[in-house]
Amino acid sequence: MAYLFWAALVMTLTYNLRRTLSLTTIIQALASALLLGALVVSCLEFWLRFRLGHAGSWGGMNQANSYSDYLTLGLASALYLAAKQSKARSWLTIGLAVCAAVLVVGLSLSTSRSIWFYLLALAVLAGLGRCQQKRGLLTGVAMAMFILMQLIWSMDWMPTTTTTSAAHIETSGERFVEHVGDTPIRLHIWQVAWQLFKESPWLGQGFGQFDWAYFAAGDPLPEVPGRIDNAHNLIMQLLAELGLLPVVILLAALGLWLCGFVKVQLSLEGWWLSALLAVLGLHSLLEYPLWYSYFLGIAALLLGLGEQKAYRLQVNRVGRWALGLALVVLIGFCINHTISYTRMENMIYAVEHDRYKSSKSAFVAAMKQVSENTPTLAPYVAGSRYF
Repeated sequence: MAYLFWAALVMTLTYNLRRTLSLTTIIQALASALLLGALVVSCLEFWLRFRLGHAGSWGGMNQANSYSDYLTLGLASALYLAAKQSKARSWLTIGLAVCAAVLVVGLSLSTSRSIWFYLLALAVLAGLGRCQQKRGLLTGVAMAMFILMQLIWSMDWMPTTTTTSAAHIETSGERFVEHVGDTPIRLHIWQVAWQLFKESPWLGQGFGQFDWAYFAAGDPLPEVPGRIDNAHNLIMQLLAELGLLPVVILLAALGLWLCGFVKVQLSLEGWWLSALLAVLGLHSLLEYPLWYSYFLGIAALLLGLGEQKAYRLQVNRVGRWALGLALVVLIGFCINHTISYTRMENMIYAVEHDRYKSSKSAFVAAMKQVSENTPTLAPYVAGSRYF
């Protein structure tokens, strides 16, 4: 609830920011920030992979799909900023083209097959609204370069590390071909989630109970030896855990938002908003990016910027004090959560590197204390293989 309250505050503040600054100014600032962040993640992946020979860190994000999502957001931002330039041969345009090329190379390293859906969404949206010729050209060049890099890695035409050139980089295209005919893991999880929804369509299995309900369903996959604590699809997750009503409310709210947004002609700013929301939406149908604050915050910013209608809530003095108190409680929750998470992370890190000097019983007691003090961390404590 705290995360959703924070996201609602971000949407409200972003909408109010439009009353002070122009939409173009805000989006250019946000696009620049996203581009910079994606470049940092991409360059960190290059350094870890090609300099240190450590593959799988994904620029510090530790997950190929999250890495691909974030870099695609940065790529869309680079294409938007480049399309905004009036002179095609200016130094800024050339710099943005170089940044986009860096991100495309970074994307080509990912094994996530969802990249193809992200790029396809960018291409489709590029043909809508105004300035589609420039957007379409830039997006087409980026897709062509991505396919070229897929070919280069697949054919081993480029050394992969500074110490050896024998290591092969598996591409997302290769994974598409290799896994044809395999058991579709996500489809299996969605089928189980649908069965759980049919068992309790009105109330669901309960918030945070998907992992236990999936286990109790007795239909595990040998390919997935670990816990399945999420349906890897936002709609199926809500149906399984909370039932039909929250899904109806969510879809109705999104429908109202889209009704206002589609009435606005798709300018470059509209394309940027649509492109980023499309990437996050596709990712949410394949995994659970909105469970992470760095994706939830971006989604809240985009929804706030794209909202066309405001509702003013009349708050009296008592209401203002109540909101202020809620904000203080939220800040306290965040501080407590950060302290507990850091403690848990340090203990697990110490165990992994044989630096934990206390007994096993002391470790278990400390982890239980983390779970009791911060209930939101209980699933992570229970999921730790050291617990």
